Amino acid sequence: MPQYIEQDVARALLDALNEVPKTHAELRMRIASIDPRVDLMIEASIGGQKRLLMVEMKQTAFPRDVREMLYRLLQLGDSYDGRRILPMVIANSLSAGARQEIREAGAGYFDLSGSLYLPADPAFVFIDRPPRKAQAKKLATVFHGRKAAVVRVLFSRRDEWISVKEISDAAAVSPATASETLTELERREWVEAQGAGPTKQRRLTSELATVVLDAWTQDVVSRPPSRWRRYFVPAEAQQMVVMIGEAARDAGARYAITGEAAAQTYTPHLTSLSLVRCRMTLDAHGAEVLNRLGARAVGEGWNLAIHDSRNPSDFSDSRQIDGVCYASPLQVYLDLLHAPGRAKDLGQFLRRDLLGA
Repeated sequence: MPQYIEQDVARALLDALNEVPKTHAELRMRIASIDPRVDLMIEASIGGQKRLLMVEMKQTAFPRDVREMLYRLLQLGDSYDGRRILPMVIANSLSAGARQEIREAGAGYFDLSGSLYLPADPAFVFIDRPPRKAQAKKLATVFHGRKAAVVRVLFSRRDEWISVKEISDAAAVSPATASETLTELERREWVEAQGAGPTKQRRLTSELATVVLDAWTQDVVSRPPSRWRRYFVPAEAQQMVVMIGEAARDAGARYAITGEAAAQTYTPHLTSLSLVRCRMTLDAHGAEVLNRLGARAVGEGWNLAIHDSRNPSDFSDSRQIDGVCYASPLQVYLDLLHAPGRAKDLGQFLRRDLLGA
């Protein structure tokens, strides 16, 4: 870890410890010269319980990282120089899985979100906060841009062993992007791996698909909603879906019905449908579709929302039903997360019935 990051995290940890009632902490020394497994030794009194915090630091830590760190720290034993040891991992950012690993090992942790866990029996400190925006964004990069296309392929081909080349071809991304994304997923332990080198394969199991979708959901709801352009079309919603399909086919436009209309087609739970959401590339072909529909841009009273989708992965795994193109169930679920009313409930039905995660 770069020295300036190390200093920031160590200083933040001391500040956080000293803000806890009945807790006092002092940095005693950097003890790498005494024991290479430890970056810092902090002497602390936690609720009257004296502990030596034996700390190892990392910039960003995932489950595999912390298991290796904990293995080294736990070899220190229960005491040092006559005082009880509390092993501790600190980082700029700790993933949720890493935090759980540390708690289960009976160790402590801290990251720059302000999250702090100190099991100093019988004293106990647990402050749980979400990652800072910058760190959350970094942790969630696999759900954006071309990397998201790789995750979509894995999700649609879950339980199937797949190589970098196969994913690269299926996701229409470079082998470098596919490899980098798979490495990130493997580090998070969101995929299983077998083999090595060019023949290495990964797979997303059904069990891990739930973990990945939970993380993707959290990322979507933590961000501002996507921008949707609103229009009024003089037609009922069900009729409009058919009209969009016909107009897009005639105009050669790329589109996919999503949101409530798509969810209702996949797994009907609504008694009526009053609006339509559609992902469409609003180039000249998309403009022709709107013209054919007689769509009029409005601020209120809209019944058609269009997302100008330029990323090909937004249309991956789309499905043709009765001559209309619908977004994949995964994309529909993600689009419903920010929608109002019963849309979120509809999304949960879709997740249960079609996504199986």
